[in-house]
Amino acid sequence: MKINIPKKIFGKDVDGAIDRTFSHNAVVNEPKVNIPSVPNVQPLTDGLDSYVIFPSGKYGNHTYPELLIGKNSLSYNPEVQKIAEKLGLNLQNNSEGYIGNINYPQAISLNESLGNFTLPLILGKEFIKLLRDGANGKKVYAGNGRQISSSQLDSLYKEITEVRNPWRSEWYDTKFSTEKNQGILNKLLKMKWLVEYPVFENGTIKKISEPLEECLREDKKPGIDLDNWLDSSTNQGLPKFNSSYGDLYYWHPRNGSVAGFVAYSGRAGLLCGRDPSGSNSALGVRAARVRT
Repeated sequence: MKINIPKKIFGKDVDGAIDRTFSHNAVVNEPKVNIPSVPNVQPLTDGLDSYVIFPSGKYGNHTYPELLIGKNSLSYNPEVQKIAEKLGLNLQNNSEGYIGNINYPQAISLNESLGNFTLPLILGKEFIKLLRDGANGKKVYAGNGRQISSSQLDSLYKEITEVRNPWRSEWYDTKFSTEKNQGILNKLLKMKWLVEYPVFENGTIKKISEPLEECLREDKKPGIDLDNWLDSSTNQGLPKFNSSYGDLYYWHPRNGSVAGFVAYSGRAGLLCGRDPSGSNSALGVRAARVRT
């Protein structure tokens, strides 16, 4: 079996690319992408058995309805092609069978135009946790209502988190930014950190911006403990400042950066310092929508 590993990530050589891209000296520029709007009236692009039922409940600071979340990253098919053409996107499946070479604003717009939304970090984390717990015996169901076997759930969990080839990576719809505090704090030149991500209010999904909670504010290369992060994150899905040591690499938020997850033969990593304009052949996006 031939394994294709991207030679470049975010426009840089793979060797050392992650460390260079997410170093404290990295400058993240907001991409200027002009993407036309397309109405959210699209049906599911895959069968219900291609989705996992994600239970309704309060996750972090907000309550979410019951969702359908793709078992795998979004793949290219005739329905996606129609939307991609309207958006002016030139897409195709990579060697692993899902769409790659898509940056953050393109991924968000594509999902929205398909009637989906992109998981925020808190739900991305909770989805990984659901797969892990399902692999260990918890009952988890596909979109068609049939229970998913623990072996398949284990495979889906490892597809996201396991340190192995090929390279796999996905975007989360969580963005970080700073602004100067007003009043007396402003005199001390302190910065107010904000986090923006989608929530549901009165049955409608919307983006909100709220203060970034206290979290781990330094890179760990390595690392933090994956299970500790899954079981005990902040309400916004980030590792806590006192996270346990482990093998999961972590890059903390930068001004203008977004979140994502990556795994390949060298490491698995939670990236909160990701450049939103970056893309590579292994970087995709997962579909989610309300279960009706």
